[in-house]
Amino acid sequence: MGSTLRKSLKTIEEYKTANPHYTDLLDILGDILILREEYRKKMTKPIFSVEDKLIPGKMAGGLPLIDLAGNKYDLTRPKEYFDSLISIAQKRMPAEAHRFLDVIKNEQFDWEAIIRESFNPAPPKRRCSGKGSQGIRRA
Repeated sequence: MGSTLRKSLKTIEEYKTANPHYTDLLDILGDILILREEYRKKMTKPIFSVEDKLIPGKMAGGLPLIDLAGNKYDLTRPKEYFDSLISIAQKRMPAEAHRFLDVIKNEQFDWEAIIRESFNPAPPKRRCSGKGSQGIRRA
């Protein structure tokens, strides 16, 4: 166990003593921190690589740091991590987690498509024109 994790877990225990009404929430946080540490130790190489020298130019130009178009990535480890997070939720909220599991276990659920979509910019927000029954009229 890394020193940062050990320190974080100690802090969580202190918070639980000082704020017992947050015990369940802090227990979940502790489980997540432990899981994250285990995940980091098992990662042998990054899933997405970004050349450090390209980052400022991409950021300035509004370009994505990672180009997912046409590339295939091994998302096995992130999927396992995600499943482990669901297991943590399942211990605390079995009914809610079960409903969520029903969705992600469905054969139509496309894990890779969800990951790719999460990297796409949000669509622009629609603005009210101020005209017609949908808009807000100013006096």
